[in-house]
Amino acid sequence: MKRFALAAASDRGLGGQGRATTKRPVTRLLRQMFTWSIVGVVVPIVAIIVLANFASVQESVLPLLLSFLCIASGITWSVTLGMIASRLGRSWVVWVGLSMITSPVGFVLASALMTGHIETARNPESPRTEGER
Repeated sequence: MKRFALAAASDRGLGGQGRATTKRPVTRLLRQMFTWSIVGVVVPIVAIIVLANFASVQESVLPLLLSFLCIASGITWSVTLGMIASRLGRSWVVWVGLSMITSPVGFVLASALMTGHIETARNPESPRTEGER
């Protein structure tokens, strides 16, 4: 029975460990979505804080629209973070889970760390990675 389970896992591209054995590259579009979703979270928060000083804006629909943009961008960021982590051979549950649990600091740290991992994956012969080998 165990041999059948391992054979079935091998057919799905899983090494019997539940983790993908083939690495798919992080595409340019995925990296851009990750970057712009960060901007889409930060800019509405800053705009809401700045616009809170104006009484006429507080009664308008603008803060609500900015809140929806922030929520949609946050969801997009979480999905792209998970996809990038998975494609780089890391656990998406750990990356997304820890960034959510340790929010808002985890959001900033996960973004910076994952951007570094993306750059390392795109340029494997960079001086930064040669010293670590």
